[in-house]
Amino acid sequence: IMPAAAVALQPVVYFDGVCGLCNGFVDRLMRWDKRRVLHYATLQGTTALERLPKTHTDELSSIVYFDGAQLLTRSTAALHIVMKLTHANRQPVAKLSDSPGKLLCDDETFLAYLRQVFQVNS
Repeated sequence: IMPAAAVALQPVVYFDGVCGLCNGFVDRLMRWDKRRVLHYATLQGTTALERLPKTHTDELSSIVYFDGAQLLTRSTAALHIVMKLTHANRQPVAKLSDSPGKLLCDDETFLAYLRQVFQVNS
């Protein structure tokens, strides 16, 4: 069991629990998130009401993502959410960086290909 302070810093996807499109997106994320790095909460729920500014819980037409440090919304949120995953739609996802420790990818072949294409050193 994690201490409350550690749980509060976990990545959370907040979504409109009444919206069919939002629920479909979250269902897909849950299937893709094999490592279970993301947590989910509805914008109407107590977690969102306790942790998010009122402006985010009043506007239910958006996805809100807390990445452990900042709140992101809409397409920026969606991009960061997918980048937290290592696979989407049975295809590898990779985050490349020239800074040590910021690389994210489970597929070494795909990673080698991307390093070559983008000329990023190992």
